Amino acid sequence: MRRRQLQLQADGLTGHLDEFWPDVADSQWFGGKAEGWERAPYWLDGAIPLAKLVNDRALSDRIAKHVDHIVTHQRADGWYAPYPLDANEKRYDPWAILLANKVLTLHHEATGDDRALRAAMRSMKAMHDTLATRPLFDWGRFRWYEGVVPAFYAYEKTGEPWLLDYARTLRRERFSFTVNRSFAAVIRGCALTTFHRRGTPIQRSRPPFHGRLGRGLIRTCTLPA
Repeated sequence: MRRRQLQLQADGLTGHLDEFWPDVADSQWFGGKAEGWERAPYWLDGAIPLAKLVNDRALSDRIAKHVDHIVTHQRADGWYAPYPLDANEKRYDPWAILLANKVLTLHHEATGDDRALRAAMRSMKAMHDTLATRPLFDWGRFRWYEGVVPAFYAYEKTGEPWLLDYARTLRRERFSFTVNRSFAAVIRGCALTTFHRRGTPIQRSRPPFHGRLGRGLIRTCTLPA
């Protein structure tokens, strides 16, 4: 049953999103002019393991082409092509960079392509060297842990000590739900997938807060009529 579900995904939207949705098909990550932030890396984050698990050669070949573009268009300073040349003037939430590095280490694990690991390490080094002057903000602060995954993976492969320093820095700059108790309380009360109005369940397509932030904190409340 699980294998069948994975195959359905590979045969359906997940396995072909890069062929028809402009934000992925024409992503700046792949050399296009559409969205250049989280959407293409998000797709790769699921498509890479999916292609490996179902042994989908066509999907794997397209993924390899996309990864090749990311790696070969990485700048000399370690930043990927969608990242602005002047990040002080044009702010770019680094959450997408954290995710892209995770994606490249996934690809390395799935294929053994050493270029992907080296590119991720160059990117992490670039971020490590600039976090003191350009700290995490917005989603980067909330999703900091996505950057720790590739850091630990690369450390296991190379033993480079600066990777652990980088991981510690990400953790220091994180948004702390423990410290920010008022925000945590808001999420506990409002990050809902099911609402009730006059006792009738109402399914919302978009909860007030990002669903991943509310995971594990989902509750039921009563909305005014």
